[in-house]
Parts: sequence; C-alpha cells; structure tokens
Amino acid sequence: MKQTPDIYDIYSSIKQLITELDVSGNTELSDVLNHRMYQVAWASGSELLEELKDVFTESLQTKDINFSEPIRCQIQQILCTINRYLVT
Repeated sequence: MKQTPDIYDIYSSIKQLITELDVSGNTELSDVLNHRMYQVAWASGSELLEELKDVFTESLQTKDINFSEPIRCQIQQILCTINRYLVT
C-alpha cells in the first residue's frame, strides 16, 4: 500500500528549511517561504503546495543562488514529497 505523505510533515520540513536557510545566509528564499507559509491566505493546502513547488523549482534553477549540498538535497526531498502528496 502506498503511504500518503502527511501535509504537516511537509510543513515541518519547510519550517526546518527556513531556519537552515537563515543560518546559511540564504535569506531571500527564506523570506519568500516565510511569506508564502505564514502571511498569505490560501484557499487550500494543495494551492499552497503548488505555489511552494513553483518556488522550490525556480530556486533550484536560478544560477544566482548558491545552496550548500545539504540544503539543495533538502529542497529536492521536499519537492519529491510535495509531488507525491499532490498526485494522491
């Protein structure tokens, strides 16, 4: 049986990522994530996840942002989890 990721696990992972981004000096992405997570009223959790998916995808493709390998891996893992959640 395929286990559906819990949306609260995704939120927890993003909250942890925000902290790590702040510590590493990647405050631009941290600020964007904080805004999307805590300041925007979304119609549904899926709408928020679609937006976060776009933010993460764009940040990984942007040449101007230099993530450490652990942070890059963490973003990719969150993206995979969001994709699994959205298809179920």
